Parts: sequence; C-alpha cells; structure tokens
Amino acid sequence: MVKKVVFVFGTRPEFIKIAPVVRELRKTEWAQPIVIATGQHRDLTAGIAETFDVFPDFILDTGEPAQTLSDILSNALPPVDALLKVTRPTGIVVQGDAHSAFVGALAAYYNKLPLAHIEAGLRTNDKFAPYPEEMNRRLISILTDIHFAPTNDAAANLRGLGGRIAVTGNTEIDAYAHIAEHLSEMRTARPYPTDKRLIVATVHRRESFGEAMEEVFDALALIAKRKDVNVVIPLHLNPHVQEAAEAIGLKDSRVHILPPLPYSEFVRMMTDAYFVITDSGGVQEVAAAMNIPALVVREKTERMEGIKAGCARLVGTDARTIITAATELLDDDAAWRMMSRSPCPYGDGNARKCIVKILEEEWGHET
Repeated sequence: MVKKVVFVFGTRPEFIKIAPVVRELRKTEWAQPIVIATGQHRDLTAGIAETFDVFPDFILDTGEPAQTLSDILSNALPPVDALLKVTRPTGIVVQGDAHSAFVGALAAYYNKLPLAHIEAGLRTNDKFAPYPEEMNRRLISILTDIHFAPTNDAAANLRGLGGRIAVTGNTEIDAYAHIAEHLSEMRTARPYPTDKRLIVATVHRRESFGEAMEEVFDALALIAKRKDVNVVIPLHLNPHVQEAAEAIGLKDSRVHILPPLPYSEFVRMMTDAYFVITDSGGVQEVAAAMNIPALVVREKTERMEGIKAGCARLVGTDARTIITAATELLDDDAAWRMMSRSPCPYGDGNARKCIVKILEEEWGHET
C-alpha cells in the first residue's frame, strides 16, 4: 500500500530545503508526498514551486501583516491539525527551525504520528539567539522520531534525546546543485551592476531588529562608498527590516537595493559575488558550496562548521567590526583566497537520497 508522507512548511528557506526531498520521494513506488504550506511567506515563496516542480497540495491562508509569534502558532496549528485528520498520513516531515516547522511537529504529536526532522541538531545553546529558532529546534527535537542531522556536530547535539539519528548533509546543497545545472539557460538580465567586485548582503534576523540591524545597514552603506565595489542587497519585506533601512537612509546610499529575488536568480547573483555579508543560514551554506567567503553578521551562529572550516567568519553586528572584516577581504588577496579555498562542511548534494532511503526503511513497510 502506498504511504502518505506529509511535509509542512511556511517559509521560503523551508520550501527550498524540502523540495529536493519531495522530488526524490516522488520517484519511489512506496510513498506519496503531500505538501502543506502554512502561508507565512506567500510572496517570498513565489516561483520556487516552478523552479523545483514541487507544488503545495494545500495552501493555508494563515499569514497576516505584522503578526506575532503567538499569532503564527494560533493561526496555523488548527488548520494543519485538521488536514492531518483528513489526509491520515503515515508520518510528518518538517525542516529547520521556523514556527511552521514547530506547528507541524506539534500537529504530528497531537495526532500521534511519527515525525522526521530535516536539518536537526543545530544549536547555539542560547535560547534567544537565534530567536525564536533556537527554541523551536530544541522543542522539535524532543518530539522527533527520525533526526536528519546535516553534520556530525549537529548529530552530537542530539544524542540522548531518543529516536534515530542520521548524518545526511544539508538539503540546501541539493537545492543549489539543482539550480546550478540550469544557470547557463537563464536569459533574464542581471538586475545589478557587474562592473566591479560584487558584495551580496542579506539581513533579516528577528533578534537583530532595531539598533543591531541599523548597525549592519550603516556598515553596508559605508562599504558601498568604495569605488572598487558594488554592494547589492535584496531587501527583505519584513516591516522591521524596511524600517531599519529607512532609519539609516540605506535606500539613499550607494547600496543597490533590490526586491527579494527568485531563488534561481539569487543563486546566479551569488555566482558573481566576491564575498557575502549575511545573517542567513542558507546563504552561509550555499556560499560554502560555491567557495565564496561569508561574513556572518550575527553574535552567535548555529552553523559553527563553516566558521571552523574557515569559509565563514562570525563578525557580529557592530558596524566598525563589519567594515574592518570587509576591508581585509577586499585589500588582502591572501585572506580572501584562504576563505574561498576552504572546504564546504555541509555535504555533497546527496542529502535527499539519504533521507528518502531512511524514510523508506522506517515508514515504507506494512504495519
């Protein structure tokens, strides 16, 4: 009998990282993937379905402007719970650390269904950094039956919690590899200048809202004054991010402001980057796979593997520190080469195959 496997996601990073697994699961004879979108990032996830040929089976209308964390939980949990009762799956798969993943995990528990967690085990051991993602991961881990850890360090963080632990690599690398195969076919014009060394920046983390984010934007504006670089930032649509940009006049600076790009276009932009300045976990992973140095503008990161490998550097949110680190990469060829030649610690792009194999071992048999 074909088993139904439900995937729950709500944000753009989640969709990018579950799509390779859904594609791989569709190739099997034992499973039917069912994808539920909670609707948090409806604008930002546009285009990803077409890119990966993975379309949600159910799209919930739970996203509201300026909703709080408790709003997300209370709006999304009842309809996800109701859909599980209708679809009656064999198991639930969630990814990462967003509130939608926590909702999926809670709904699985309430319905006494087994839970698998992709990208399990990442930790900073500070419950407010990242906020609320650190606690979401910890709480999901308690409920999880199959932990798909991207690295050995992540797996070590899960020991003693129960359930099966497997080191799979990160599905972000699988997603990047899929896009990389088709970059040469892209015909759209680049919406950013290419006449100088390109610095790509992304900033969106909730724990940085306010003064910390303004410091980062101030650093980007000052770096952009150099005559030998172009600084480009696809500006997140979150109102707090927009307010921080307005507060320091980022849109009036020499930083090239873009709207959020489709994932394939963002990856192409990354291929042009000299280095990246980011607080995004996914961007850290893709940069490592592409041998692009990453300056991580956070006080703590749950992806210490990149820091240890030397492909990323944790620089915090102080403007002077960010400018100093960026200046070193721009003016010191040896420093740039050292970071750009560091090995990628996040896998070889075959995480999806490992995950689907284990799901079949655990859920593919008759009970």
